[in-house]
Amino acid sequence: MAKSKFCVNPPNKIRQEEGGQVAGATPFGVSFIGGKLKLSKFENIIQGILSLIPVLFGITTIIVGIGVVAGSEPGYKVFRPLLIYNTFMGLVYVIAGILAWRNINRGKYASAGIFILNLLVLGTISYIYVLGNDIAIESVRAMIFRTSIWFSLFVSYMWLSYRNKHFLDQNR
Repeated sequence: MAKSKFCVNPPNKIRQEEGGQVAGATPFGVSFIGGKLKLSKFENIIQGILSLIPVLFGITTIIVGIGVVAGSEPGYKVFRPLLIYNTFMGLVYVIAGILAWRNINRGKYASAGIFILNLLVLGTISYIYVLGNDIAIESVRAMIFRTSIWFSLFVSYMWLSYRNKHFLDQNR
């Protein structure tokens, strides 16, 4: 029987697969085969949803940004540097979603970076707005929304990452 450092008790939940690999279930619903960690069905669904959100959000951001650049009027004064930033970030959101789908830790770091960038831009445009310059309140509200979404995604990715790490640490 091949040894796996991920063996857990009770023994009736551990079985030997073909080729001597060990497979079993864990208290967190995570399984392993031959020492390779696999997420439970529930965690796969959660990770998939958490990865789909930035992809859809990014695609929507790109479509709206290109539409405004092409001449569509949103109904308020557009701050061109913010429009360019948000349209570019739409592409970054899609990439972050793909990273999160493939590896939760990469998604965690990407979402942290995006959250920090959006927070900095939010602070900048809020300052410009308070000075009474060319920023519409809708732009400030949209950045608050974007920043909140990315903070929520970061916390969610942290939670999934913690669950995985906690499982590994308990079974070493």
